[in-house]
Amino acid sequence: MRFKIVLLLTLGLRVSAQQLSYRSADSISYSQLIQHRYKELLKTGREALRLDIDFFDLDIRMGIASYEQRNYEAAVFYFRKANAMNPIDS
Repeated sequence: MRFKIVLLLTLGLRVSAQQLSYRSADSISYSQLIQHRYKELLKTGREALRLDIDFFDLDIRMGIASYEQRNYEAAVFYFRKANAMNPIDS
């Protein structure tokens, strides 16, 4: 797993919309989060959502990225959306 993350970080992976899948959206958004590339993370997340790829961790990451970009309304939206997907994980 670490090798995959290091490889993604090293290559600065860019994936076109046609290649975006659940797995790539997860890997790319995680990489962007840990590198503090919030604008890119939001772009990746919006593209994933456009392709009907939506999952708890993506919403959490988009909430964090929105918060860091001082877009607090969007942050609340994504955190609430994530909470609705998994209400046990507060």
